[in-house]
Amino acid sequence: MHTIARSNSRPHRWVGRKLTLLLGMWICSVMPRQATAEDIFLTAASKENETTSWKADAALLAATPSWDGRGKAPFDLASMLEKAGQALSKLYPEVAPTAKLNGISVRRVSTSKKGPDLADKWYIQFTFIPESGKLAYSHVVLLADGTQVEPEVKTR
Repeated sequence: MHTIARSNSRPHRWVGRKLTLLLGMWICSVMPRQATAEDIFLTAASKENETTSWKADAALLAATPSWDGRGKAPFDLASMLEKAGQALSKLYPEVAPTAKLNGISVRRVSTSKKGPDLADKWYIQFTFIPESGKLAYSHVVLLADGTQVEPEVKTR
């Protein structure tokens, strides 16, 4: 076997670079990865020239109680309604004093095929309407553990 080497070649540098690259790739693959924050869209409501949406972090949703939608729910609706009333006072202070409950929706979290599997996670949407009866709805969204989801308002 013949070995041809130039006097200025440095095979040990080439091998060293390749080993460093391989070692770096191995370290990256075995180190635990930090979870990236991924917002999951829950619901939206529109009125006049604005759209309000509610999104929750996937990790926050994953930590909420699981439920298959049958039998007893993992939350107490009466205490959730009380929390929703408190949230209404903070979010919509001009509406809260005269608002009355118009509806409660218990909804399953819907996720994409690419996202985390949160099919056993739920949120509750409370809809309030002023006592005057005007169609000026105010919504409060709570996760199944009672965590309030902050609304994001975008003006069109």
